Amino acid sequence: MSSRPTETVPRFVKWLHRTFDAIEAGGDAVAALDAAASHALRIGAGHISTPATNDKRDVLDYLGRLLAWCRTQKAFLWHGDEAADELKISPRTLWERTNAGHIPYIRIGRLFRYSPAAIQKWIESESASALA
Repeated sequence: MSSRPTETVPRFVKWLHRTFDAIEAGGDAVAALDAAASHALRIGAGHISTPATNDKRDVLDYLGRLLAWCRTQKAFLWHGDEAADELKISPRTLWERTNAGHIPYIRIGRLFRYSPAAIQKWIESESASALA
């Protein structure tokens, strides 16, 4: 695995959810299995064994195991699009709120990064002040 995966865990989680729903709705489990295994390798989850069969239930179980693994991974810092995805806001809204000083960020040179822990604390403080 390279030092910088080509795909991030939050994006993979979104893809897993969409794929899971598509298979349950009658989508192609074999194609989903191939794509999921390929994605898993790119993010460092290649150690999770693929199912022996292409049965829909086995593929859904594999996707579930991948999702469980993803939940154990902690991102050190998020890029803007990852933070926006997690906050369920547009990247533009994220930038506007960041620029206004409302959302905590870390600046590394010209780059803006977001700490998941700082974002969580910010959400908790915003929730507490909204309830007060």
